[in-house]
Amino acid sequence: MRNLSKDFVCTVHGSLSKSFATYKLSYDLLANAGINILAPKRTEIADFQSGFAYFENDDIHDDKRLVELRFISAMNQLTPGEGFCYFVNPSGYIGPSASYELAIAQMKRLSCYFLEKPHDLPTYIPENSVWEPYELISYIKSNNELPKYYTHEDSTKIAKLQHTLFESEPDIT
Repeated sequence: MRNLSKDFVCTVHGSLSKSFATYKLSYDLLANAGINILAPKRTEIADFQSGFAYFENDDIHDDKRLVELRFISAMNQLTPGEGFCYFVNPSGYIGPSASYELAIAQMKRLSCYFLEKPHDLPTYIPENSVWEPYELISYIKSNNELPKYYTHEDSTKIAKLQHTLFESEPDIT
């Protein structure tokens, strides 16, 4: 396996209260492979408040919505094709904050990859989006590109409608 010849960047998502050990392992595998993780920064959890995790580099006195918006601001730096979102979701559980982040990532047309197929929300994910972190890393290093997010197998009515919805610019006037 060769080193990455171009920069790949990502954000890492998940329910930290339910799967922090798996989250840390996945995060470390991606970072050690040379993938630039924009958010969150690798620290330990400082506090849980009402089910929301604050990292050591967060101000635990900040409103959780502000902390979440800072995370989403990092997501806005991702570019489709080179930037991606990785969801650490053992047993398929994503959780409320990561579900919100997933919707934003999909609207931005970012590739989203998952440890397991999501089970706790009614969302469509393409067939080629479930990857163990080491498999995803191996693919990226071998091909120097992200796996195709939409494939010819994604031909269901749901896939076509979601793809169409997210391809058009929303009218917010």
